[in-house]
Amino acid sequence: MIIKSLSQSSVLLTILMLLIPNAYAQEFQLERLLDEAKSALLLVEQEAVAQSLPRLDTVTLELNVTQGAKVGGKISFFIVSFGKEKNTEITNSVKLVLAPPPADSGSNVANVGLAQALADSILAGAYAINTAVRGLPPLYPKELTTTINFVLTTDGSGGFKLEFPPFSAGISGADSAKFVQKITVTYKVV
Repeated sequence: MIIKSLSQSSVLLTILMLLIPNAYAQEFQLERLLDEAKSALLLVEQEAVAQSLPRLDTVTLELNVTQGAKVGGKISFFIVSFGKEKNTEITNSVKLVLAPPPADSGSNVANVGLAQALADSILAGAYAINTAVRGLPPLYPKELTTTINFVLTTDGSGGFKLEFPPFSAGISGADSAKFVQKITVTYKVV
């Protein structure tokens, strides 16, 4: 009887251990967003070189995250996203200041789809600086800092997408701030 009970317990434990990673499979891990940021920043730097645009100085990510344990006890951070019931409570915040990669850097990061939208938003600042110096009278910016707010939402297929303001009707009210992530980019113009 004890052996049968232990056997059933070990089968149940094995099933639970197999299900735990899948419980987080559709969560957006911090590491995945950092990979997307790497791809986006590399795209920005390559475009800046190709179009003679101002170069980024710093990039600051300010993210609302939850944390969860994976099999083996490793703690991971997951980005608070809209549309995931179990991933809507902030347990931590992460602030990461980055220097963009050189334009000629290689990359082993697969562009999953969010990077281009993020890169396009970041490049808007570089294009604004170029517009300021053209025409008469020219304006000579010393620095441009812009904060891009975005929300990570789930799409109908179980994937993720970035949403920029104005946000959809479901993301509103006082509770909506926990879903908003920020990336602040600074261009120092010499």
